[in-house]
Amino acid sequence: MKKTISLLLAICICFMLMPSAFADAALTVDGSWSILVPLEPTIYEQFSAEKLQTELKATLGAELPVTTQAEANYIAVGAASEADVSDLAANGYRICTANGNIHIGGTGVSGLQAGVYRFLETFCGRKVYTYNIIVQPAVREIRIPLPTDIVYEPYFEYTDTDWLSPCDMEYSMANGLNGGTYRSFPQEMGSTVDYLDGFCHTIGGLCETAQRAQTDPLQLALHNGERTTDQPCLTNPDALAT
Repeated sequence: MKKTISLLLAICICFMLMPSAFADAALTVDGSWSILVPLEPTIYEQFSAEKLQTELKATLGAELPVTTQAEANYIAVGAASEADVSDLAANGYRICTANGNIHIGGTGVSGLQAGVYRFLETFCGRKVYTYNIIVQPAVREIRIPLPTDIVYEPYFEYTDTDWLSPCDMEYSMANGLNGGTYRSFPQEMGSTVDYLDGFCHTIGGLCETAQRAQTDPLQLALHNGERTTDQPCLTNPDALAT
């Protein structure tokens, strides 16, 4: 009986110690780290490294040097990282841990930048809620669980929404908006994606509705008692057929 009780107590103690053991399985990022870039960084890699440097300084209170040769722990971006992004769709990213360091890689013209913003949000607690409400906790260190392997591929090439904050580039970058109507990203930020032939109400241009004004005006939409060349009449079966 005593042996059974002893065994049960030993098992209970093991279970109690397990959470603390798992909690220690993490990388601790502090002011002693650096940001690793390739020898000849692209404009995307340079922007991403500088963004990390700026925001980590605000979080940690220390400016991590951007370098091409890191002697201690580092956050590697782009081609300097060991993040395998060879099988990712355009503008996807991967954030992973390997060999005691952090690696952020991306594809296309905006994947790497998106990965950096995801890193800042997920591990630094940086939240951009509106153009003027940004939450950025100040801490002495950031803990990255081991192992970490975050992979993302965008579902859509064009992403946008319609209200005040999307006009702000920082809000747009942090929330993955890239439409060219309300913002114009420079090349290093991944540029913007534009609608084909305008922003909205484009069916008239795409269907070349104006060309039917003389041949068949009943195929034009009726607006305030007059036929308009801006839109086809979608209740007209001939318009739908053509």
